[in-house]
Amino acid sequence: MIEMMRALNIDPVEVELRLRNQFRDMQITCAHCASKGECRKDLGAHTASENFAHYCGNASDLNALRANPEFLLG
Repeated sequence: MIEMMRALNIDPVEVELRLRNQFRDMQITCAHCASKGECRKDLGAHTASENFAHYCGNASDLNALRANPEFLLG
């Protein structure tokens, strides 16, 4: 999940600090995901930002976070 957040330009440290419960829930969703292989493949190919919405159980949360400048990297 941390790698996906970074691929989407989301600061995982900031999310964990400010949205602790949501971060935990997202970790649980990720841990139980059946699409880990596809996720790893996309992360390795640097195509995760284009494809994650098709399989990621956290897609709606990730999209909301990356739409909020307070949670973006650098």
